[in-house]
Amino acid sequence: MRIKFWGVRGSISSSVRGESIRNKVQKILGLATPADIQSPDAIDTFLDSLSLSSWSTYGGNTTCIEIRDKKDNLVIIDGGTGIRELGNSILHEGFLEGKGKAKWIFTHTHWDHIQGVPFFVPLYAPGNTFDILSSVDNLEERLKYQHSFTHFPVPYDGFRATKNFKFIPEGKAFPVTESISAISKSVRHPGGSFPIVSRRKENLSSSLRMRSLI
Repeated sequence: MRIKFWGVRGSISSSVRGESIRNKVQKILGLATPADIQSPDAIDTFLDSLSLSSWSTYGGNTTCIEIRDKKDNLVIIDGGTGIRELGNSILHEGFLEGKGKAKWIFTHTHWDHIQGVPFFVPLYAPGNTFDILSSVDNLEERLKYQHSFTHFPVPYDGFRATKNFKFIPEGKAFPVTESISAISKSVRHPGGSFPIVSRRKENLSSSLRMRSLI
């Protein structure tokens, strides 16, 4: 099971400020020697030797997680702003031509967990199929409300992909893919939230535990 975090920020996304970029550049230049910048290859080698936090950014988008099972099947958790970048990254996997399939789990519908959904390009392509799983019993109605014309100019019906909604009883294990199962657990959270525990069926010691804090 492979996991990639496309967004982890709570409440609202946070962009990178120019001051932060300047500080990173200043720190990197202070560490470099003449040999480190004598050629493009030398620069790449030097940058690769630094910590990720030195030259990159992370944590700005709101909640969205990508999981891949052993057959590379796609599982998505939540739809914060990080899902826009996730959607763009999978277009070459058939999602641009309407041949993509994925499982999609929603823990709850606070804005930071759904605000990226309108910008998820694969949802607009007819032929794509999303099995949407959640312990929120009226999830589709909540997502439709976000597309009310007072909130967003494109109606919910603009999503041409097939969307199969399935309600998951809280506390009951359910299959996600052939090799991944999950359990939805209710936690104390304003408005309710059902974080998930996912695990590989062939190795129950490998798991992802997700809890919503905001």
